[in-house]
Amino acid sequence: MHIPFAGSSGHFRSVPYAAVLRGDVPDQFFTGKYVLIGATAIGMADTFPTPVSGTSGVMSGIEINANILAGLLDHKSISIARPLQTALFSIVPVLIVLSSYLLWTPRTSLLITAVLMLLTIAVSYLLLTMGIWIAPAAALIALAIAHPLWSWIRLESAISYLGQEFMLLDQEPHLLPEINTEPAPQQVEDLLEQRINAMRVAARRVRDLRQFISDSLNSLPDATLITTIDGHVLVSNQFARDYFAAAGIRNIDGALLPYLFSNMGTPQATNTSPNHTFSWWDLIDLAHVSTLTSGTSVQDQQGRDLLIKSGPCHSAHQVLTGWIVSIVDVTIIRAAERSRDETLRFLSHDMRAPQASILALLELQGNPVSALPQKQFFSRLEQAARKTLGLVDNFVQLARAESAEYRLEEVDFQDVLYDAVDEMWSLAHNKKIELITDIEGQEFLTNVDRSLMARAVQSDFECHQL
Repeated sequence: MHIPFAGSSGHFRSVPYAAVLRGDVPDQFFTGKYVLIGATAIGMADTFPTPVSGTSGVMSGIEINANILAGLLDHKSISIARPLQTALFSIVPVLIVLSSYLLWTPRTSLLITAVLMLLTIAVSYLLLTMGIWIAPAAALIALAIAHPLWSWIRLESAISYLGQEFMLLDQEPHLLPEINTEPAPQQVEDLLEQRINAMRVAARRVRDLRQFISDSLNSLPDATLITTIDGHVLVSNQFARDYFAAAGIRNIDGALLPYLFSNMGTPQATNTSPNHTFSWWDLIDLAHVSTLTSGTSVQDQQGRDLLIKSGPCHSAHQVLTGWIVSIVDVTIIRAAERSRDETLRFLSHDMRAPQASILALLELQGNPVSALPQKQFFSRLEQAARKTLGLVDNFVQLARAESAEYRLEEVDFQDVLYDAVDEMWSLAHNKKIELITDIEGQEFLTNVDRSLMARAVQSDFECHQL
């Protein structure tokens, strides 16, 4: 039987046995009561330690019998919980605290552990008052060792993992030059401190690598954007920010890539099928990677010719992590291509015509039937040759004029004018035109390319003659 103690030692009222014999205790005191007679003084009778002995540590046998009798009279008893109930009472708090280790920080988990220990004691006491005894020792011990044990296991696992990763990381080639510092004096370090120092070195390398990427991105001559998989801008260089700022978009961080190009003209992608209609969403579509490697040509609102390229960005495990988009200003290249096309048309048409005339004259002159008089033949031949020479000279002068390298010199503009007059004298003489130069006797200094300026004056004279 588990005794439902009503209180500690001295809880039940007692009177000295000698006082009863002397008649000092009235008869009414014993009326309707059970009276137990025995010794209560420590050392004079049997004593036993009990859960409620208090400061004395033991309780006399007669008081123990009194508690037993009181429990029987009041129909109170203590029943031991079933093994399944005890097991659940001991396991549930441990499962709760283990779950908190996965969801919360170690400090919060430690606080939850302390709360669960107090709650376990309170529930055990509450059940005891209701006559059910569940020993909380198993739950309390498990809770007390759970946090240190879990922390030790996690720390050991973290140290082991960091050690392996740092070894692999140290074997990787260092992409950036590192500053050689003087070796620090040897100090005694435990394994955790060694891992922390290795982590410090790895973090520094990552920061240096990030700065290197940022500097490299800003040093690129073209506007460059790095986006997420769905096309939101993560990183951009200064050229990209300046370009979109000029277009009225001040902040491009987090902007969706297709919307940034929505105000441009219709893109014209190379290497696409005739049935495919190119869209800006193709910039972040793996199905069009081969097409976007060559780029798509477009013209912006300022009339500049742009070549927009897009390529996927993968992780070390070849998993798509984002996109790298570059905007190349090819206005000068397109202008050069158009100039080249015009030159080819000029060479294939204008230059070909007088050469064909010369060949035709030579063929006619070779046949006695169609041969022209010698004077007429040489006249026509001279005319075709001069036309060819004039076209070549105009082409050379145009190429020089379009070149960015001018041979500038300080000359008197009178000399430039005299050069132009000398060049035009024969043409003016053939047309019976008299060239008169009436220039005041002073200098007109100017910083020009003498030959090109003379050609410009000559061309102006020819236009007036035409």
